[in-house]
Amino acid sequence: MGLEKIVSNQDEAKFQTRWAGNFGLPYVLMNLDKTTGEPQTGHDRLFSGLFTKTGRKPGISVIILDNGRSKLLNGPFEEVLHCISCRSCISGCPNYKFFGKALGIYPQQYLFLFLIGKTNDLELCSYCNNCSFDCPVGIDLANMNSLAKGMSHSRLDRFKNRLIGNPPMLANLTKVASPIAESMAKNKIVKLATEKTIGIHRNRPLPVYDKVKMLSPIRRTASQKKKTLTYYPGCWANFFEHDVFNATLKLFHLIDYEIQVPSTQCCGLPLIASGEIESAKKKARIVVKHLNDSHPDADIIMTCPSCSLAIKKDYIDLGITGAEALSKRVYDVQEYILNLSEIATGQLQFRALHTTIGYHLPCHQRVQDLNQTAMKVLKLIPGLSVTAVDRGCCGISGTFGQKKQYYQYAMETGREMFDAIAEQDPAMMCTECGPCKMQIVHGTQKKTMHPITLLAELAYLNDS
Repeated sequence: MGLEKIVSNQDEAKFQTRWAGNFGLPYVLMNLDKTTGEPQTGHDRLFSGLFTKTGRKPGISVIILDNGRSKLLNGPFEEVLHCISCRSCISGCPNYKFFGKALGIYPQQYLFLFLIGKTNDLELCSYCNNCSFDCPVGIDLANMNSLAKGMSHSRLDRFKNRLIGNPPMLANLTKVASPIAESMAKNKIVKLATEKTIGIHRNRPLPVYDKVKMLSPIRRTASQKKKTLTYYPGCWANFFEHDVFNATLKLFHLIDYEIQVPSTQCCGLPLIASGEIESAKKKARIVVKHLNDSHPDADIIMTCPSCSLAIKKDYIDLGITGAEALSKRVYDVQEYILNLSEIATGQLQFRALHTTIGYHLPCHQRVQDLNQTAMKVLKLIPGLSVTAVDRGCCGISGTFGQKKQYYQYAMETGREMFDAIAEQDPAMMCTECGPCKMQIVHGTQKKTMHPITLLAELAYLNDS
């Protein structure tokens, strides 16, 4: 049995052996009936017949093959050696078919081969985090991939990654260019220039600053407000989709909650995904400070799954002071709505809407174990028929599918979802992720909105 790991003591060795025995490939292969090929059960049959044909007695052979493993011990990539070869990391990986399927290289090996110098990049990891979420022994491949990516980047790579991973800059540029920003973003010459300089594919639609006026938070006296919440809108709601920002304030204002919106900046997740760790840390420290300084005991609601993933998980991985305590106050806005006492008592209700909606689950929503949250919230709307378009990743993965070298990969990954939407033909689509919305509209031309926007449109107070 090739365990293919190095561990430092007997307890860790027993742990790895137990997991490999229960879930690893050797167990699967050894536990097949020799005649039928069907899985067997029972340890009494597991080893029967393995040695009797040759007359050899059962024994153990130990072959020590380092192959670059020992240099990974006691460093940031040691977890890659804990793999039990179960291949669970394949199931949710949107790019496995591009980097490994034909070669039999699964995501853990994709990273391992890079670390020992057998491959020269990890750019086909889009930082969806599905591999980390699906790993039964808790190996955080996504985190290690982001750390390792920066090791292969040239200065030009870093420069382009920081440009693409800077939504506020794009928002400010298009804000200054308003009202001609939308036409400029569609101009073939402008898009070709953007592809040549920044590296965004010429066919990829670009978000532009939303000209819709943003609502201002309503300040209330202590006797008027039920509760104070902090809202971190993230770049998408703050710059590109003001209807999401306005809907969030509108819904909570309706039930007399006071909303604090601290002045802050991008969470830095696009930089983390691209391996620009030091730049991401700078942003993370500012976000943590602002959120902790602004009403330090208030719950924090978020409308962007990538932002909430960054603050719940990535900031802790980056070692940002105060991140772990902050993460315990962070909630997805729909998760928060489901637990409102006003929902339980029937005070907050929603007008009926007799139509069909398709729902796409973003990867960064799934990996926070929130995969049923939006479906449950949308089903609070009477008359609404909601169907999950369950086709995995849409392909865009934030900035990944915007880059010219990966645009076609993103569209190929999204094709199955596009076809499913065309087949189901819902009246509109819903998803929490701004880039996912952009991909859905790009691939299907189907109207797509954040669930909170629909909820706010239909919400009312039941005074009876």
